[in-house]
Amino acid sequence: MRFDEVRRIARMCQRKQVALIWDKMIIQPNLSFDANSELYGYASNKAGVLANSVVCFLFSALGQTLHHCLSFYPVNNLDSEFLMEAILENTQLLESVGLDVKVFICDNISTNRHVCRTMSGKEVAVLEQDPAMQHPTNPDKQVTFMCDPVHNFKCICNNFFRELEWCDDDRTGSISWNIL
Repeated sequence: MRFDEVRRIARMCQRKQVALIWDKMIIQPNLSFDANSELYGYASNKAGVLANSVVCFLFSALGQTLHHCLSFYPVNNLDSEFLMEAILENTQLLESVGLDVKVFICDNISTNRHVCRTMSGKEVAVLEQDPAMQHPTNPDKQVTFMCDPVHNFKCICNNFFRELEWCDDDRTGSISWNIL
Protein backbone atom coordinates (compact mmCIF):
# COMPACT_ATOMS: atom_id res chain seq x y z
CA MET A 1 0.00 0.00 0.00
CA ARG A 2 1.37 3.40 -0.88
CA PHE A 3 2.20 6.05 1.74
CA ASP A 4 -0.57 8.40 0.54
CA GLU A 5 -3.18 5.65 0.82
CA VAL A 6 -2.08 4.71 4.35
CA ARG A 7 -2.16 8.38 5.34
CA ARG A 8 -5.70 8.76 3.91
CA ILE A 9 -6.87 5.72 5.87
CA ALA A 10 -5.11 6.94 9.03
CA ARG A 11 -7.13 10.15 8.87
CA MET A 12 -10.32 8.06 9.03
CA CYS A 13 -9.26 6.51 12.36
CA GLN A 14 -11.05 8.06 15.30
CA ARG A 15 -8.50 6.54 17.66
CA LYS A 16 -4.94 6.26 16.40
CA GLN A 17 -3.91 3.09 18.28
CA VAL A 18 -3.49 0.13 15.91
CA ALA A 19 -2.37 -3.48 15.84
CA LEU A 20 0.11 -4.66 13.22
CA ILE A 21 -0.88 -8.17 12.20
CA TRP A 22 0.97 -10.57 9.94
CA ASP A 23 0.55 -14.08 8.66
CA LYS A 24 2.40 -16.36 6.27
CA MET A 25 0.38 -18.18 3.63
CA ILE A 26 1.67 -21.06 1.52
CA ILE A 27 1.41 -20.55 -2.25
CA GLN A 28 2.20 -22.62 -5.31
CA PRO A 29 5.51 -21.42 -6.80
CA ASN A 30 4.71 -19.88 -10.17
CA LEU A 31 5.96 -17.22 -12.58
CA SER A 32 3.49 -14.95 -14.34
CA PHE A 33 3.37 -11.78 -16.39
CA ASP A 34 1.15 -8.79 -15.74
CA ALA A 35 -0.40 -6.46 -18.34
CA ASN A 36 2.88 -4.52 -18.56
CA SER A 37 4.83 -7.74 -19.25
CA GLU A 38 6.50 -7.61 -15.84
CA LEU A 39 7.47 -10.95 -14.39
CA TYR A 40 6.10 -11.91 -10.96
CA GLY A 41 6.67 -14.88 -8.70
CA TYR A 42 10.18 -14.46 -7.36
CA ALA A 43 10.85 -14.31 -3.63
CA SER A 44 11.66 -10.98 -1.99
CA ASN A 45 14.11 -12.60 0.40
CA LYS A 46 16.16 -14.71 -2.06
CA ALA A 47 17.30 -13.52 -5.48
CA GLY A 48 16.31 -15.70 -8.42
CA VAL A 49 14.25 -18.14 -6.33
CA LEU A 50 10.51 -18.64 -6.72
CA ALA A 51 8.32 -17.72 -3.77
CA ASN A 52 6.63 -20.59 -1.95
CA SER A 53 4.73 -18.39 0.52
CA VAL A 54 3.54 -14.83 1.05
CA VAL A 55 3.78 -12.82 4.26
CA CYS A 56 0.86 -10.43 4.47
CA PHE A 57 0.77 -7.46 6.84
CA LEU A 58 -2.39 -5.65 7.81
CA PHE A 59 -3.30 -3.13 10.44
CA SER A 60 -6.42 -2.89 12.52
CA ALA A 61 -7.53 0.15 14.49
CA LEU A 62 -8.03 -0.90 18.12
CA GLY A 63 -11.64 -0.65 19.24
CA GLN A 64 -12.84 0.09 15.70
CA THR A 65 -13.89 -1.93 12.69
CA LEU A 66 -11.25 -0.30 10.50
CA HIS A 67 -8.65 -2.73 9.14
CA HIS A 68 -6.64 -2.74 5.92
CA CYS A 69 -4.03 -4.78 4.14
CA LEU A 70 -0.76 -2.89 4.39
CA SER A 71 1.78 -4.92 2.41
CA PHE A 72 2.73 -8.38 1.30
CA TYR A 73 6.04 -10.04 0.58
CA PRO A 74 6.48 -13.14 -1.60
CA VAL A 75 9.14 -15.21 0.16
CA ASN A 76 10.88 -18.55 -0.05
CA ASN A 77 11.37 -20.21 3.35
CA LEU A 78 10.77 -17.15 5.50
CA ASP A 79 13.63 -16.41 7.89
CA SER A 80 13.51 -14.30 11.03
CA GLU A 81 15.97 -11.65 9.77
CA PHE A 82 13.80 -10.84 6.75
CA LEU A 83 10.66 -10.89 8.89
CA MET A 84 12.18 -8.47 11.43
CA GLU A 85 13.04 -6.05 8.60
CA ALA A 86 9.49 -6.28 7.23
CA ILE A 87 8.00 -5.69 10.70
CA LEU A 88 10.20 -2.63 11.18
CA GLU A 89 9.37 -1.28 7.70
CA ASN A 90 5.62 -1.64 8.26
CA THR A 91 5.79 -0.23 11.79
CA GLN A 92 7.70 2.81 10.52
CA LEU A 93 5.13 3.37 7.77
CA LEU A 94 2.22 3.30 10.23
CA GLU A 95 3.98 5.54 12.73
CA SER A 96 5.00 8.01 9.99
CA VAL A 97 1.32 8.75 9.18
CA GLY A 98 0.41 9.38 12.81
CA LEU A 99 -0.77 5.92 13.86
CA ASP A 100 0.43 4.43 17.14
CA VAL A 101 1.35 0.74 16.86
CA LYS A 102 0.48 -0.78 20.25
CA VAL A 103 0.28 -4.49 19.44
CA PHE A 104 1.98 -7.04 17.20
CA ILE A 105 -0.27 -10.01 16.45
CA CYS A 106 0.97 -13.17 14.75
CA ASP A 107 0.60 -16.91 14.89
CA ASN A 108 2.85 -19.18 16.89
CA ILE A 109 5.15 -20.54 14.16
CA SER A 110 8.82 -20.91 15.05
CA THR A 111 9.92 -17.93 12.93
CA ASN A 112 7.51 -15.63 14.77
CA ARG A 113 8.59 -16.97 18.16
CA HIS A 114 12.24 -16.36 17.25
CA VAL A 115 11.45 -12.81 16.11
CA CYS A 116 9.56 -12.14 19.35
CA ARG A 117 12.46 -13.41 21.45
CA THR A 118 15.04 -11.48 19.42
CA MET A 119 13.15 -8.18 19.33
CA SER A 120 12.22 -8.31 23.01
CA GLY A 121 15.45 -9.82 24.33
CA LYS A 122 13.31 -12.14 26.48
CA GLU A 123 13.06 -15.91 26.68
CA VAL A 124 9.76 -17.66 26.00
CA ALA A 125 8.86 -18.16 29.66
CA VAL A 126 9.40 -14.46 30.37
CA LEU A 127 7.49 -13.41 27.24
CA GLU A 128 4.50 -15.48 28.34
CA GLN A 129 4.33 -13.49 31.58
CA ASP A 130 5.41 -10.12 30.18
CA PRO A 131 4.79 -9.79 26.41
CA ALA A 132 5.63 -6.06 26.30
CA MET A 133 8.84 -4.81 24.74
CA GLN A 134 10.45 -1.55 23.74
CA HIS A 135 8.81 -0.14 20.63
CA PRO A 136 11.10 -0.70 17.62
CA THR A 137 10.72 2.86 16.25
CA ASN A 138 10.24 4.86 19.45
CA PRO A 139 12.25 3.92 22.57
CA ASP A 140 9.85 5.92 24.79
CA LYS A 141 6.94 3.57 24.01
CA GLN A 142 6.17 -0.12 24.32
CA VAL A 143 4.52 -2.62 22.01
CA THR A 144 2.95 -5.92 23.07
CA PHE A 145 3.32 -9.26 21.30
CA MET A 146 0.20 -11.40 21.07
CA CYS A 147 -0.34 -14.79 19.51
CA ASP A 148 -3.54 -14.97 17.52
CA PRO A 149 -5.83 -17.36 19.45
CA VAL A 150 -7.48 -18.67 16.27
CA HIS A 151 -4.10 -19.68 14.92
CA ASN A 152 -3.22 -21.31 18.24
CA PHE A 153 -6.38 -23.40 18.05
CA LYS A 154 -5.51 -24.35 14.45
CA CYS A 155 -2.01 -25.41 15.54
CA ILE A 156 -3.44 -27.59 18.30
CA CYS A 157 -5.84 -29.24 15.86
CA ASN A 158 -3.09 -29.79 13.30
CA ASN A 159 -0.87 -31.41 15.91
CA PHE A 160 -3.69 -33.67 17.07
CA PHE A 161 -4.27 -34.80 13.49
CA ARG A 162 -0.63 -35.88 13.19
CA GLU A 163 -1.18 -38.59 15.79
CA LEU A 164 -3.87 -41.24 15.54
CA GLU A 165 -3.88 -41.92 19.27
CA TRP A 166 -2.76 -40.02 22.37
CA CYS A 167 -1.73 -41.71 25.61
CA ASP A 168 -1.66 -40.15 29.05
CA ASP A 169 1.59 -39.92 30.99
CA ASP A 170 1.28 -43.20 32.86
CA ARG A 171 0.02 -45.06 29.76
CA THR A 172 -3.16 -46.17 31.53
CA GLY A 173 -5.51 -44.41 29.14
CA SER A 174 -5.63 -43.01 25.67
CA ILE A 175 -7.83 -41.05 23.33
CA SER A 176 -8.12 -41.30 19.58
CA TRP A 177 -9.96 -39.50 16.82
CA ASN A 178 -12.37 -42.45 16.70
CA ILE A 179 -13.58 -41.51 20.19
CA LEU A 180 -13.75 -37.79 19.49
